[in-house]
Amino acid sequence: MSSLSTSIFSSLAFSLGLLLGMATALPIHETTSASSHGDATLSTTAFSSKTEGSIRYILGKISELKQEICENHSMCRNGMVALEDNNLNFPQITEDGGCLPSGFNKDTCLNTITTSLSEYQPYLNYLQENYNLNERTAIDIQTYFKVLIRILKQMENNADEITTPNPVKYDTLSKMLRSQNNWQMNTTFYLTLQSLERFLQYTVRAIRMM
Repeated sequence: MSSLSTSIFSSLAFSLGLLLGMATALPIHETTSASSHGDATLSTTAFSSKTEGSIRYILGKISELKQEICENHSMCRNGMVALEDNNLNFPQITEDGGCLPSGFNKDTCLNTITTSLSEYQPYLNYLQENYNLNERTAIDIQTYFKVLIRILKQMENNADEITTPNPVKYDTLSKMLRSQNNWQMNTTFYLTLQSLERFLQYTVRAIRMM
């Protein structure tokens, strides 16, 4: 095994151990009777803190990769990525998602966020499998991303209502991504990171209202 592979494997193992510890340490669904109101508030506070911490870490790694893509592939001009027509359809926070201040609903918003984040998974899989300049950072993003979804699911009152990606749609998207040429692939990397960055920023604002 090469030294690079060993380093990446060690980083992944460390990240998994640390993050799984974070997720399992989070108080989940404590009883919300009048006598336990203080505990429920503490649980919500811990949830917000750990969730926002994970998101901030992911955002930092996203920023690193975006900058790296711009510098190594001459894609960004005056702060804008040079784009071509694409068939990418990333999730967005919409008015009926329950996450906007005007119509905020905690349960609906959590479901919206968790479902939408799951829809990013094919793109992040594609990034991790094909991005070669900084494999460790790509792995870190994927690792923290999965733990973030796990934490959010633990706070769901109706976790069974979370919509998972349609297998047929997932397979079609994966085939489309695999057919891309090098320029399209790097454009997809950048657009994925840019879209996820914006979505996570909205998510932080929503978490603070919970």
